[in-house]
Amino acid sequence: MQGTVSLRSVHGKYLSAQPDGRAEWNRDVANAWEYFHIEERPGGKITLRGAHGKYVSAQHDGSVQINRDAAPPGGWEEFTAELRDNGVVCLKSCHGKYLSAQQNGTAQWNRDHAPRGGWEDIQIVNQGGTGQQQPATTTASMPSYVIVAQAGSSEVNGNYEFVPGKHENRHWGTIAGHYQHTQNPEIFIAFQDCGSAHQRPEWNKWMIISKIGVLYAAHTGGKIGVPPREGGWETVDSWGNPGAPGGKHPAPTLYHPAEATTKIQERAPARWQESIEILEAVPDKPVRFKINNPPNHNDAWVGIYPTGAPDQDHGAHNQRWKYIRDIDANNVSLSNGGRAEGDWNIRVFSDGGFTLVERKDFTIHSAHNKPHGESPFPAAASTSHHTTQTVASQPLDETAEKPGRGRIGFAALFGIFLMLPGLPLLIIGTGSTGEDNLGMIIPGAILTGVGAFLAVGSWFVFISSRTRSNAESGKPAPRWIKFAAVFAVLLLIPGVTLLVIGSISVNSFVVQSENNATLEILDVDDMGDQGFIIFIEAVLEDSDNNGIYDHCENIIVNATHSGSWMSDPWTGYQKANPSDESRQVFELGECESSNPVEHKHPEGRNLIKMGQACHGCMKGTTTISAEYSDGSKAAVMWIQDGEEVIGAIGMIIGGSIMTGLSSIALISLLMIWGGSRHRKKEGSQKSSIDILEATTNKGVYFRINNPPTSNDAWVGIYPRGGEDSDYGEESVRWHWLRDIDVNKARFYEKSEGRWSIRVFSDNRFTLDSQDDFEILPKNDQWWKD
Repeated sequence: MQGTVSLRSVHGKYLSAQPDGRAEWNRDVANAWEYFHIEERPGGKITLRGAHGKYVSAQHDGSVQINRDAAPPGGWEEFTAELRDNGVVCLKSCHGKYLSAQQNGTAQWNRDHAPRGGWEDIQIVNQGGTGQQQPATTTASMPSYVIVAQAGSSEVNGNYEFVPGKHENRHWGTIAGHYQHTQNPEIFIAFQDCGSAHQRPEWNKWMIISKIGVLYAAHTGGKIGVPPREGGWETVDSWGNPGAPGGKHPAPTLYHPAEATTKIQERAPARWQESIEILEAVPDKPVRFKINNPPNHNDAWVGIYPTGAPDQDHGAHNQRWKYIRDIDANNVSLSNGGRAEGDWNIRVFSDGGFTLVERKDFTIHSAHNKPHGESPFPAAASTSHHTTQTVASQPLDETAEKPGRGRIGFAALFGIFLMLPGLPLLIIGTGSTGEDNLGMIIPGAILTGVGAFLAVGSWFVFISSRTRSNAESGKPAPRWIKFAAVFAVLLLIPGVTLLVIGSISVNSFVVQSENNATLEILDVDDMGDQGFIIFIEAVLEDSDNNGIYDHCENIIVNATHSGSWMSDPWTGYQKANPSDESRQVFELGECESSNPVEHKHPEGRNLIKMGQACHGCMKGTTTISAEYSDGSKAAVMWIQDGEEVIGAIGMIIGGSIMTGLSSIALISLLMIWGGSRHRKKEGSQKSSIDILEATTNKGVYFRINNPPTSNDAWVGIYPRGGEDSDYGEESVRWHWLRDIDVNKARFYEKSEGRWSIRVFSDNRFTLDSQDDFEILPKNDQWWKD
């Protein structure tokens, strides 16, 4: 390593020596100040002398100065040169630190390590050169032709023949030698050498080009002289360049046919390896994957995206995207933000912008969408070299855990936990009077309301998920549906009964149309009685507008009790008191005209709640009378037993809960049953099955008419009514359609009984057709001789 060179960083900038001794690493082009003379010294050491005759010096504080007149052996002006591939070198100072080019255009000599592709990599560009170094390892053979398939823009699909040495600069400065579409000469595949044209070798790429511009691309990781990448290519609509309008999604897959001869060397093309390999992608966990041959740019990064999302929607750093320099490329982990199921893709960008070099599409399926733990791929089976991959979840059975099931269950249990104290507080508070009842009603209502919302909401989320699962997968309704429906009906009958009885009882009266009443209180628990609720037949009005209802001013109610009584009943401070027949035991109800008053309308009458008598009274006789204050007429009372009203309210609440739960259960069961009755229509029932023979000694022969065209379509034999997920062993209970003669396929099942053959259009449970039949002993087949 000797002579005059320039030093280009991974940011594409040249180091420049300033006359005042400063170092600036921000030049786009190498002119006089950007060239340095290299002097080799023993032990792999070198010195660098700038255009002003001064030596580069590594300071102890990590700064870089270019102001030394001499470079003594072993001094701060002598550096160890660690050579790497492609003309890249790393420089280490006598302080043990590496020279690093910062993104802001400064230079620092303070790095402990020099990872490949990092800011410590320096491209040595000889004076007069372009800096595009071409290692021998990049030169590979060109297949005589390639095949493009599965592109969203179908016109690019087909065979391409290699045409060496022609059509240089046909588009975007592409080099001579390209692949020409054999059916459509307007479409070709050409290579762009961005290292020579733009000093950005990381942009090097093959492109599929039509008359409208670039449609698809495949970057080469800075290499030149390599054939078009075999496997998945990239879409280019995110470039935002008018010359690259981009083709339709998905991007194509390119194949190197095994029989294709080579045009440059005799060596056959290397076996294709996926640039991104999905290691694990299951619901509720980060996606793990491996990047083969990652870009060596210090700002290269990788992100996870929902399919169809723009590159700019990259989410949060260290969650949905990471710098490649900060990860282990053999075991990368990215979070999809808790959104488990659906179509996703991994995108690798070669710089700090959005220059896409690799992309991998894949799908995260919920457990109910997968016939096998790894979809129905046998252990030794291989998949086509395609950018879309179906990713495994866990092995499926009827009890497999569904995504989000744990969260739904937790929400439901938490809701029930809130309702357990809430309901008693609400019931007791509603039936009590005095200052403490609101202290029970308000928290009881809050706890019951929130708990019911969580419990019922979680239940409907679960049912909706189950219904969608059955509708998409075509599963029959679970057997427990029938038993659950019977239980729901059995719960509904007493619930409705209690609701009806409670509704009648809460409006019943022990005294009707009387102005005097004598009633007995038994108080069997010696805790005090709820007493009696008194209604007056009157009109609710405030005729003199004094803010007091007329019935409170004009009607006088008196009540006395012969027995003992309980003060502050059921509060924890209750106290039994001796009998006092002179004590007024009537409590007037709401009288302010701004407050609502309870109404009842038995037999078309208008009754207004006047108040309550003998609340807290113990065993004894209660006498109640009512009269108008002016004596003009008798006041007619309708009296309810408070204990019976409380009991009726309890029946209404209990009946409402039982009726509500059973109704929700029945609706939910009907949803599940309905979902299982309607299989997903899209792409379904396109094929048909003819049973050719089904006997106990020969197995089952059948024909599939108009079978699905998917490479992952499969067929299985099931006991009639069996779950789709109970597919059994390959080649015994199920086959890939690609592996059998669909005109005379066979299963070796020989046992008698009712069976079902089902054809699925993909590697999941999307049912395409089904035929139910019976396997009979040959002597029972009356239609045969």
